[in-house]
Amino acid sequence: MPALSHPTNPVSLETIDRQLADWRSKIDAVSQNLLDLQNQATYQRLAGEAGFPAPQLTGQTADRVQPALEAMNSLFQHFDLLAATISKAQHLRQQIWGNPSNDRRALEIVQLLNDESIQLPIVEIPLAQRSLLSSTHNQNSIKPEDLLMLMVKSFETARDVVLNVERAWENLEAQLADSFRQIQSIQSQASTLEIPAFPELAQATAALAQLHDRIDRDPLGVADEFSTAIDPLIQQSQTSLQQIVQQHHQISSGIAQAAQHIQQLCSQQAQALSLYQEAITKTQGQPLLPPLEPASLESLVDWQQTLANKLASGMVQPLVIGLQNWQAKQAVARSVTEKAIASATAALELRTELRGRLQALQAKAQARGKIEDTALVALATSAHQILFSRPSDLHQASQLLIQYDRRLNELLKSL
Repeated sequence: MPALSHPTNPVSLETIDRQLADWRSKIDAVSQNLLDLQNQATYQRLAGEAGFPAPQLTGQTADRVQPALEAMNSLFQHFDLLAATISKAQHLRQQIWGNPSNDRRALEIVQLLNDESIQLPIVEIPLAQRSLLSSTHNQNSIKPEDLLMLMVKSFETARDVVLNVERAWENLEAQLADSFRQIQSIQSQASTLEIPAFPELAQATAALAQLHDRIDRDPLGVADEFSTAIDPLIQQSQTSLQQIVQQHHQISSGIAQAAQHIQQLCSQQAQALSLYQEAITKTQGQPLLPPLEPASLESLVDWQQTLANKLASGMVQPLVIGLQNWQAKQAVARSVTEKAIASATAALELRTELRGRLQALQAKAQARGKIEDTALVALATSAHQILFSRPSDLHQASQLLIQYDRRLNELLKSL
């Protein structure tokens, strides 16, 4: 310890007592926390204490645990130095009576508690850091408060490493088992759907077996690789499976809808055939679109049934294009049928409309006293004969009605 120097201000026993009380509280806390960490089963297992064999650590765990164990050894050494210094200060305090102003022991207590009073262990200087004239060893002095701060940092480092290893050892077995269960579940679902095995699952299974063998030696490394390697492989397989299952549902729904479309198409085809036949019988001179060829409808029916049978047998992937092609063909067939219905309906409705127009024109002529006009009678007779016979020439009937309307207007203008 350096020579004592007299302080400028008189030494206060109250200040010394407060400092010593504070240090006693800190020493008790440090002692308890160091013992608690040392008594941790994980710490003892890592350190090879309390009956645990010396571990054969590797990888990340070895890289982090070794400095943590060295930090703990230093902590106990530093704690002994710190506790001895505080104990010496307490012993000196017990010897002081009366006014401490002139008592060198009070001054020594102050210097013990506040100056660089602790001699750290001698440290050999690495040869690479020496010059020809430099010392081979280094010894530093430090204040108690500064040493305590160093100890706090060292303790936190050692504590975090031990607790991280403890969590890894506690969780990894369950995580690995859960991953195996996930892999088996994905494989089972894939097998049910007759999906080829995902290569990612084989990689994950092999990696899991390798990681399981390393848990005791490198839990931190295993935990890191688990999150960066295993999880992505399982997630990738799970995503692929979900996409295929979704595709399976879409195909199942599509084929079910195809069956409904077939029923609707058959109904529309029957309607188209009936209307087409009626329009051909009752009308002419109006363009008619023919219904769907029966062979085309039969082909769609057979095709839909083939898709349904393949789905029932477990085939999924090959049906994607087949279903898309069927839907395209079905849309064309529906369009043909709907156009046939529309054209036949238009012809029949036009026939009805022309009949109504003839009656309206005759009623108008009757009201104006022109119903017996020879030209009108001839036009009306011809139009009526066409519209009320089969097939009705709708174009010719329309022309006759146009002539009837024109003749009637001429007669009315002459009034």
